[in-house]
Amino acid sequence: MKKLVGVMAIVLCVAMGASVAFATTSTIDISTGVGLTTAGEEDANWTVGGGFYSDWSERTTVAAAQLLTPSAANWYSSWEGNSSSSAWIGVTADNTDNGYLYSYQISFDLSDYDLSTVSISGKWAIDDAGVLMVNGRAIAYLDSAYSLQSFSLAVGSAYLNEGINTITILMTSTDNYLEGARLEGEVSGTLKTSVVPVPGAVWLFGSGLISLIGLRRKRNA
Repeated sequence: MKKLVGVMAIVLCVAMGASVAFATTSTIDISTGVGLTTAGEEDANWTVGGGFYSDWSERTTVAAAQLLTPSAANWYSSWEGNSSSSAWIGVTADNTDNGYLYSYQISFDLSDYDLSTVSISGKWAIDDAGVLMVNGRAIAYLDSAYSLQSFSLAVGSAYLNEGINTITILMTSTDNYLEGARLEGEVSGTLKTSVVPVPGAVWLFGSGLISLIGLRRKRNA
């Protein structure tokens, strides 16, 4: 009897609220070269543009970054090897000199996230030197880092926007030979609370429990 009363109390509490709120944690993978295997394959998430070509003419186009592997002309043997979690990307895989001071970018949408819960963390590397930025604000610097180095953006950072956000790896120095960048990380946060109305069946179930308890009391009398 006590168990039945307990169940009824829970059901009625839910029914009286008429809705239930759910908070779900979600992540966005922002890693470079994910799922790619062949040198020159285009990264569907990361673009590269800006800066200058080798003749110092301005680069005005933006294109998908390409996967770099040990079989590519544009590969430096001292770079940390690619993995299933991330890989090196560059302007092109088959050219050893790809110009100067360009940048890599990825964008992601936080419209469905509670910004106060969002953080970014991971590791990155660049040849030769560069700055890692979130929406144009620097969060990390590296100089000739051929192996992955940690970075993070604290939970609820004011650097984040409601809606579209952009991470940029901006090259700040180059020797015009064998250039690439790599990032392995994720955006993590809680999705905005969704309120789910409790169906009318719950009310009927609660009413049925009340009737059942009344019947049991009558029989025990």
